[in-house]
Amino acid sequence: MPYVDRYITPRPGRVKLAQLTKARVMAFRDDLVDTLPSRSLAKKVLGSLKGILSEARDRGRVAINAASGVKVGNGSRGREEVIIPEIVDIRAILAKADELAGKSNAWQRWRVLIATAVHTGLRASELRGLPWDEVDLKAGKINVVQKADENGAIGKPKSKSGYRTINIPATLKGILLEWKLKTGGQGLVFGNGAGNPESLANIFNRAWKPVQIAAGVANRRNKGGKPILDPRYNFHTLRHFHASMLIADGANPKDIQVEMGHASIQITFDLYGHKFKDEAADQRSRERAERVAQNLYD
Repeated sequence: MPYVDRYITPRPGRVKLAQLTKARVMAFRDDLVDTLPSRSLAKKVLGSLKGILSEARDRGRVAINAASGVKVGNGSRGREEVIIPEIVDIRAILAKADELAGKSNAWQRWRVLIATAVHTGLRASELRGLPWDEVDLKAGKINVVQKADENGAIGKPKSKSGYRTINIPATLKGILLEWKLKTGGQGLVFGNGAGNPESLANIFNRAWKPVQIAAGVANRRNKGGKPILDPRYNFHTLRHFHASMLIADGANPKDIQVEMGHASIQITFDLYGHKFKDEAADQRSRERAERVAQNLYD
């Protein structure tokens, strides 16, 4: 298949078949839509993955096709594809991350990464490639100027709109300052032990999955008659959560486009159009309904 070496092997191709869940496939789909030049190409790559997993299922290597039912929408990301975490779940996750960081040195880094994702809506690639030089704690800003791809290579943002500056709250400033003092503030903010970009697999397996399960943000299902817990959300949903919180606070579509780094405002509307409320439009609609009804009795 033409897309295996270029797109699939560097991403989910490194994950063991037994560990490839629907949540991971959805995260892969989201990454394809965010990084590939066209939605049609993302659709073809996802189709190739489905074909591989279907063959593996037929040969008895996996029980289910984890990509089954995962789709790339035509022309827009349909509302059903945008999963926005509940605020009660995010609160539980942040609280559990704080608790775990108090018990484990390894969790101190994961706690900062998760908190930064929640408060900024940065893409996983932008978090993985974030350098300390672009974190201005005095001004309370993060400058997005680069990202780390699936292979850990540092490169430019996907488009001009990817370059942006994000204001961060005092809570996150304090968390980042504590982490900077502990680590020395050199290189990448969330680099691994060797100082290189952390892999997506490690972020999911060592941080995002376990913190959700520990916080009770998981769904119970059976696999081969054995009950297991699946994390409720993939990591990309933290971007959707951040955007939804901005909208709830009154941010307009252009504000969202700029902060999220969307290449066009159409992407913003495709993702979150249903979340925006136009009070003036609602008032006009009510007045129109009254005028139409009045015409029936004149």
